[in-house]
Amino acid sequence: MKHTYLAGITLVVMLLMLTGQSCAGTGTIGWGNSQGGNADYDYRTGSRGLMLQFIRNAPPPEIFAGDGTNFQIEVRNVGTYPSPESGSSLDGKIVVGGFDSTAFSNSIRNGDSQSLPGNILIGKSQFNPEGSYAIVSFPTSGVATVDVPQNLNYYDPWIIASACYHYTTTAGANVCIDPDPYTIQRENEVCTVRDVSLGSQGAPVAITSVEEDVMTNRILFKINIANVGGGTIVGPDYYSECPFNLRNEMIDIVDVHVSSSSLGTASCQPNNGQDLRLLNGRGVLYCYFTAPASTGPAYETPIQIDVDYVYMDSIKTRVKIFSAPASN
Repeated sequence: MKHTYLAGITLVVMLLMLTGQSCAGTGTIGWGNSQGGNADYDYRTGSRGLMLQFIRNAPPPEIFAGDGTNFQIEVRNVGTYPSPESGSSLDGKIVVGGFDSTAFSNSIRNGDSQSLPGNILIGKSQFNPEGSYAIVSFPTSGVATVDVPQNLNYYDPWIIASACYHYTTTAGANVCIDPDPYTIQRENEVCTVRDVSLGSQGAPVAITSVEEDVMTNRILFKINIANVGGGTIVGPDYYSECPFNLRNEMIDIVDVHVSSSSLGTASCQPNNGQDLRLLNGRGVLYCYFTAPASTGPAYETPIQIDVDYVYMDSIKTRVKIFSAPASN
């Protein structure tokens, strides 16, 4: 029987000041160091969303039956979603598993889940280029008394912690719009149709490049997408199944939306950008805008590409529980 255990989050605030100096004290929530709002600093880079790690000795590598412990997972949002100015929060959860619940006196159960503090885990920005972090604890407070199941000499399970969270990759690319692609007058053109390489955008799924072509009445784009974060992409509709009930047909699926302030919303294939499936970590979407009626010169305009998905990252650690020493 699967148990869903909603635990709280132990949070002690530490805010790193914009000068790069931190306030005194210990912290389970915080902001990264500031670059002082340097307009030349490009924070929209990197290939990770959330990063996880167990806090040292929580749980310890070895412990005796009868002692107490807890699981503490540090969660860092080192990507760019959600942006501070959007007012949005991160929707996600941490789920633990891999162990016999009786080993932790049922205070921590296999499959226990708790929501991430989404209003705290805000993405990177110009003024906060290192992102934010929080610590999630199982159980909510105090510790779980450990035991060795079935009177064994020891029990050494892997403790797995998985984060499942909604994320969005946003990329902008300046593209060349040529209302009359077959004209022979090219000397004074400000741009030419070309492919654009984009790199990473501060997210685990990247729009790696945009390839452009033109027809008389359409502007065509081939958009290349890749999983660059090292985790698993889960379809946006399958968040509730993540992490332990996923099947093959639920993974490697993203939703893509392509738009331009001057050209409107693009028409895309397959399936107009919805439920785009990646193969071996890569996917391709074909989109087009209707060409403007103007017959003026070529010009540059930005297009925006948004990719929505659920992402899953997992970590694990091993704990060895020894039977309590026999009393004399």
